[in-house]
Amino acid sequence: MSADEIETQAMDFLLRRMDDSWSVEDQRHLDHWLAASMAHRAAFWRLEYGDNKITRLVGDQALNERESRVHLWKGLAASLILLVGISGGYFVHEHLPSTVPSKSIEYATRFGGISEAVLPDGTRLTLNSATAVRFEESSAQRVLWIKSGEAFFSVTHDAKRPFVVHSGDQAVTVLGTKFSVEKQTNKTVVSVLEGRVRVSGPGGAVLTRGQTAVMGSSSSLVFSEDPSVLERRLSWRTGILTFSETPIREAVAQFNRYNERKVIVGDDQVGATKIGGAFNLANEDQFVHILETAYGVKVRSNEREIILSAR
Repeated sequence: MSADEIETQAMDFLLRRMDDSWSVEDQRHLDHWLAASMAHRAAFWRLEYGDNKITRLVGDQALNERESRVHLWKGLAASLILLVGISGGYFVHEHLPSTVPSKSIEYATRFGGISEAVLPDGTRLTLNSATAVRFEESSAQRVLWIKSGEAFFSVTHDAKRPFVVHSGDQAVTVLGTKFSVEKQTNKTVVSVLEGRVRVSGPGGAVLTRGQTAVMGSSSSLVFSEDPSVLERRLSWRTGILTFSETPIREAVAQFNRYNERKVIVGDDQVGATKIGGAFNLANEDQFVHILETAYGVKVRSNEREIILSAR
């Protein structure tokens, strides 16, 4: 099958996926088509990236008509191919593998779960609650996409193959070893525990030990903190949430990432109260009991939620 035919099929899948009629069976057909060939996956991902790019460039109003979207897609796809051919580096490095990947693997955790995985290159991953990632490697580089959630990395050094992590529009290039990347709705948070990483986007910078970058679509913030503080913040990797002078509202937000029954802060006084301690992230009852007995918080609960308020 020619490259044009593959691209046409990929475009058809993407266009049909936008319709409300897209079904589980359609998704099965797409998954089967993607699994059949790396050429299929490369064409699909390139057009999918192009679709996101079109939306950012021209907005939704010009994309309501199928024909308009096809023309815009073809134009952008051609420009992306030209950019790859001319630049010889930047676009390929930041958005697509530079050579045909030899392996593609997906990892995921359920809501409330934490799991560990070892990538084929020896890199270790710890995946937080409700996290999904995809990893690919080639002879030239290693690339991981975070679809949702948060992952902690301990990257195996390979000077000949850079390790790049993508989260939305952001790219993180590994220059050191241990760091975390969290994909949130409108931003990406990168924290470095050891070594260095380079982040893309507005105000792109190199982060070193103890630094965190909060990156949005048009701005970014970089700050430093004691590595011991960062270590506590990343203690979820061991199934523990550790707090030190942490406002209850922030501690509650962490617990709610792992438990179906949500804790609700009923007033500002309770929310601002600072607490400390280490808690099993799956045991919200223990956490709430400590708030009640040690901090004097009033607790009301039902099957769906636990409400905290001042006495």
